[in-house]
Amino acid sequence: MKPRERVLKAINLEKPDRIPIDLGSTNCTSMTVPPYEKVKEKLSIDAPTELMMKNFQLAEIDERVLEELEIDTRGVHGFTASDAIKEEIGKNEYINQFGIKYRRPSVGERYDIVEHPLDGISLEEYEEEYVWPEPEEEKIARSAEERARKLYKEDR
Repeated sequence: MKPRERVLKAINLEKPDRIPIDLGSTNCTSMTVPPYEKVKEKLSIDAPTELMMKNFQLAEIDERVLEELEIDTRGVHGFTASDAIKEEIGKNEYINQFGIKYRRPSVGERYDIVEHPLDGISLEEYEEEYVWPEPEEEKIARSAEERARKLYKEDR
């Protein structure tokens, strides 16, 4: 049974040949970078690690890993506005386009929010002074659509 058939059977409450397996189709089912690097090493897959979410250090799982592990699902991730880095401050610190400052502590994998633009301002100041970034909605939709079409064409 092909992965798409397996997943559709499960969704439709029909019995597939086995339970569908998911890895990395969402940020809840991905892996952080250090264990993902170990998986790639164990599978002898030499590929750069792309990030799904920088602040949580979640890896975008490479297709070769998904194939090798016989994963049934594929994620369709668009670019999100909160992922846009406005300013790199240093190796372990950045500001996203909403003005939220993240810093990676010396221990741990995830970045912590250390400053945000709405800290200590009143509702009136917020309404008058905060400048919302322009979301790149077209880019989000275009990248997600392209990935979905590619996966459909490849019967994944």
